[in-house]
Amino acid sequence: MNCSPLDLCVSVVSGGNRQMTLDCLQSLVASLTGALKVEIHFVDNAAPDTWFSDIETLSPLIRVRRNSYRKGFGRNHNEVISSVDADFYFLLNDDTYVSPGACETLVAEGRRSARAGFVGPRLLNGDRTLQRSCYRYPSPQLALIQMMLLNKLVPRLPWVDDYSHFNHKERRIVEFVSGAALLARKEMVSEVGLFDEQFFMYAEEADWCFRARKAGWQTLFTPEATIVHYGGQSTVNFCQERSVEFLRSHSKFLIKHFGLIGLIAYKICTFFKHLPRFLVYKLAFWGDARSAAESDIVLWSLGLLRRRGLKEISENELSNTRPLVVN
Repeated sequence: MNCSPLDLCVSVVSGGNRQMTLDCLQSLVASLTGALKVEIHFVDNAAPDTWFSDIETLSPLIRVRRNSYRKGFGRNHNEVISSVDADFYFLLNDDTYVSPGACETLVAEGRRSARAGFVGPRLLNGDRTLQRSCYRYPSPQLALIQMMLLNKLVPRLPWVDDYSHFNHKERRIVEFVSGAALLARKEMVSEVGLFDEQFFMYAEEADWCFRARKAGWQTLFTPEATIVHYGGQSTVNFCQERSVEFLRSHSKFLIKHFGLIGLIAYKICTFFKHLPRFLVYKLAFWGDARSAAESDIVLWSLGLLRRRGLKEISENELSNTRPLVVN
C-alpha cells in the first residue's frame, strides 16, 4: 500500500495485439494533465516474453505485473485494486484510446457526486461514431419488455427504457456502464467488494454495479470524458467461444440475482424474441455471422449450447494463437 493514497490508479490488462496495447498506454500517458497523483498498473497477462519486456520505459508512472498464466478480467483487476491505495480506480481495456483530460474529468465527476460508486465515459467506435455504453441489467422483466418490443414502441416510458434510444449527450444515472472504461470509487469498493471472479469474462461489471446499487450507490454516465473503444480486438480469433462465454456469463448473472425461475423466464422470452430473427438471418445470410450469433442465442435459450467458451481456451493455453486477452 502507498503511504498516502493516490488520486487515481489506472489498471490495464494486456491483450492479443501488442501494438494496440502500446498505443493505448501511450494515449493514456499523453492524456494526463498532471493535476492528479496517478499510477498506471499494467498487467502482462502471460503475453510472449518479448512483447512487453521494456514497457516501463514508456513512462515513470507505469508499474508492471507479470502473470505466468492467463487470468480472467475480474481477477486481474481485483489484484491491482487490492494492492493499491487510491481514491479512485480506473479499469481500462487495452483496445482503447484515451482522449486528453478524460481521466481528470472522470475523477472530477466522481468527486462531484458523493454517491457515485461508478462513473463511465462516452465511448466512440474506431471510426469515431457513438458506441453504446449504458445498459440495464439482464432480468426477466427486461427480456419480456424486449420480446414484446415495448422498448421500440414506447421507449420513453421509464420502466421500459433500455437506453437503446439514449443519445449519450447528457449526464445520467444508469443501471450499468461498459467495463471497457470504468471508474470505481474506493469507498464503494470497501463496502461492496471487488469483482465476482466466477465471471471469467462478460457480465462482471453488470454484477458489480448491481451489487453497488443494492447498497445505495449510483452508476453515473458522463459525456464530458471520451474514450475510443475499438472493441472485440482481444477475442478476434475466437468469435464462437466469445459468444458462448457471453451467454454463459448471462446465465451466472441471472441465477445469482434472480434464481433458477428467473433464468428460465429470461430464456423463454429470449427464445421467442430471437427465433424469428434467426430464421430471417438464416434465409437471407446463409452462414453469415449474424445468423450464427442468433443461432447460439436460440440454442442457449433451449439449454443446447454445448461448445467451449473463452475460459477453456485460456486454461488450456492453446498453441499457435495470439495471447488471449481477457478484458
